[in-house]
Amino acid sequence: MKKSVISKILVYLCVIVIVLYVLLPFIFLVITSLKQERDVIVRSFTFFPPHGFDTLNWRYLFLGGSLPPEWGYQWSTPGVHIAVWNTIINSLIVAVSCVILNLVISGLGGYALARIKYIPGRNSAFMFLLATKMLPTAAIIIPLYLLLKQIGIINTLLALIIPYVAVQTPISIWILRGFFESLPPELEEAAWIDGASRMQTLLRIMLPIIVPGLGAVAVYSFLGAWGEFFFAVTFTSYPNTTFPVTISQFALEDNMVYSVLCTVGTFSVIPSIIIAILFQKLLIQGLTAGAVKR
Repeated sequence: MKKSVISKILVYLCVIVIVLYVLLPFIFLVITSLKQERDVIVRSFTFFPPHGFDTLNWRYLFLGGSLPPEWGYQWSTPGVHIAVWNTIINSLIVAVSCVILNLVISGLGGYALARIKYIPGRNSAFMFLLATKMLPTAAIIIPLYLLLKQIGIINTLLALIIPYVAVQTPISIWILRGFFESLPPELEEAAWIDGASRMQTLLRIMLPIIVPGLGAVAVYSFLGAWGEFFFAVTFTSYPNTTFPVTISQFALEDNMVYSVLCTVGTFSVIPSIIIAILFQKLLIQGLTAGAVKR
């Protein structure tokens, strides 16, 4: 009895330590975003700043305004909120487009690789598809840039959507292939007997059953597109770039304002947190259920 109690206490302590280790950087980020710059640049960190918490950084970035020099701010750019909102909208357009395209492509691809047995080289094609994920981004960035420039879409949102979908598709197909393989073939056979075509069977019977898998792919696709930086900074520039590039611009200023930088950093994490909270059960179910073949 005592051993079980002690083991539970140790488990809870380990969980608490891990949670604090994960959350403390984010807590630091949020607190710093609510401080005045003169309270950030002091030698010692304090949770409760001497001049109190203030939403000035948030108002400056998202509503407009200025940063008073007497509060420790080295610079203030008028109209910066317009650029911030523009890149946020760009990020949302890119992310939502990637979700839609990725669901369509990976849904069809996963179904074909799982159900259409007479495709020659089906398993080899699937392994080759997964092998492409082994290529580092730096190895494909230059040829991809030249290709996008050749077809005339460099410095457009399409220059981000197409590579993002291409990068996300292998893992998405792998997830959905597992889901399709876990479904009994009798479902399709019954639909075919009733006169349904293969596409009708896919749309009306198979896809509604694997909604958890589709949800997992959608979340994976959205978060991957929302936070991607390397392609965005290489293929686009303002006003066609995305929010992660805007964050980097604040970090490259000659006189870095840490409170403002922490504010944009905090905002960039908010969509991920909201999606994780809203779709937590669906995401876990989607990433685990399709991995086991029934």
